[in-house]
Amino acid sequence: MDRITTTLQFPLDTFKRCQLCGYESSDICEFRMWNECDDNDKPEANNILVLCRFDCAEYMDQHPRLYLEVPWSNGGPGKFMLLCGNCQFRQGVMCTHSDLKANGGEGLEVKYDGRLPNVTICFNTEANPEADTVIPCKRGPISRAAIECAGLDKND
Repeated sequence: MDRITTTLQFPLDTFKRCQLCGYESSDICEFRMWNECDDNDKPEANNILVLCRFDCAEYMDQHPRLYLEVPWSNGGPGKFMLLCGNCQFRQGVMCTHSDLKANGGEGLEVKYDGRLPNVTICFNTEANPEADTVIPCKRGPISRAAIECAGLDKND
């Protein structure tokens, strides 16, 4: 079965650009992260793609291979969209910080918030910032949101 990750036109060097069409925005709400699954519908940890929430997300939804959405505040070191986006230690979806246990370190502290209530995050469209209309982009329970990483440079 074909894989979208083999047809990506843009590298995963930012979480604010669609890897299929190249659409860029400073608004993280414009994008979603997805885990590509293997032929048995099991998520493959390092097969991640970031797509805009427009035509490319629809293309992915219609693809025969299973793709699972990775919530912004979940994912793991290197994959926390809200936390790792501009981190100097993120390479693709890998965290290269020397303190991370996977890299031989003593451990990299990531603080999590408790379970959040059902929330809706809204924004004005960049195409028409004067518009009074807001568009919901994320709804539902968000559990164990990553809120801080000891390796993140506060100046990033």
